[in-house]
This record gives sequence, C-alpha cells and structure tokens, in this order.
Amino acid sequence: MLAILQRVLEESSPVLVSARLEAEERRNNMRLREEQDAAYRAALEADKDREHQREEKQERLAREAAETESKRKEEEEARERATREAAEKEATLARMRQEKNPVIGS
Repeated sequence: MLAILQRVLEESSPVLVSARLEAEERRNNMRLREEQDAAYRAALEADKDREHQREEKQERLAREAAETESKRKEEEEARERATREAAEKEATLARMRQEKNPVIGS
C-alpha cells in the first residue's frame, strides 16, 4: 500500500509542481496588471491636472488681455474726449473774443 501511495505521489508530483507554477504565474500576472492599471490611472490623473492647469492659465491670460485692451480703449477715449473738450473750449474762447471785439467798419 505504501508503495502504491509513493508511486501515485511520484506520478502526481510533476503535475502538482506545474499547477503551483501556473498559479504563481497567474498571481504574478494579475499583480503586474494591477500595478500597470494603477500607473495608468495615476498618469491619466496627472494628464487631467496638467490640462486643467493649462486651461486655467489660458483663461487667465485671455482675461488679462481683455482687461489690458479695455484699459487701452478707456485711455484712448479719455484722450479723445480731452482733445475734443480742449478744441471746444478753444472755439468757445475764440467766439467770445470775436463777440467782444466787433470788427470795425461793419
């Protein structure tokens, strides 16, 4: 009986070793796949963060450009208004001088 058990064990040993190796290989493959998935998710999250930061920077630059353009227009309008007001004042003064000093011989 012992001989039969020993023979069965000897015959089964390569199968058991093979099964253990296959199970270990499956575990290693699964662990590797989980590590790769985690690395992929981390890289994807980092990409999303970079894209979000890029979009925020682009929006900030667009706002700053719009504010700069708005200030430039306001300053230009103020200069035009000041020039127009100065011209109107000068015209009013010239008219007043003319009214005070009527042309002789008219």
